[in-house]
Amino acid sequence: MPGEAVGAGRRDCRRRERWVRGLQAIRASLQRELSWPRWVPTPRNRRFTEALRELDVLVHDIIEAHRTETGERHDLLSMLLSARDPKTGTGLDDVQLRNETITLLIAGHETTANALSWTFH
Repeated sequence: MPGEAVGAGRRDCRRRERWVRGLQAIRASLQRELSWPRWVPTPRNRRFTEALRELDVLVHDIIEAHRTETGERHDLLSMLLSARDPKTGTGLDDVQLRNETITLLIAGHETTANALSWTFH
């Protein structure tokens, strides 16, 4: 239905906005030379903790959507979901999937941003 497509587009836009805000808060916290330990409830640490919590929810939603979708996909998350340990035959658990996904997304985001910054410098 056309209305559903519009609703899905709005959800995707809001999801992207939440993702970008989360990445910006995490990057700002990590780039600071001196900062309080994470357990000290400063405004910066609270923003960092909330951004990390938000990214966890987003990544979990993405992983769950991939698990429930039918059909063959050829993307990195699908490969991670189908990966098995050759000795035990077990796959990645949710924490491992979350860690791998966030690492790849943040690393890819930062690499691209840094390359573009140096290109236009």
